Amino acid sequence: MSSNYKSLGIRPVINANATLTKLGGSLMPAEVRQAMQDGAQSFVDMHELQQKVGARL
Repeated sequence: MSSNYKSLGIRPVINANATLTKLGGSLMPAEVRQAMQDGAQSFVDMHELQQKVGARL
């Protein structure tokens, strides 16, 4: 559990409901977290990013 959560006194829960928004949505794979961290290191034109990602999808 994150030290940020611990410092707020938030207790962990066992998610027996699959993906549930009120429980934080879902856990992210390491690859997704790494891609988010990599993307947060630069400023980019969001319109261009959306176009390029849309074309790739």
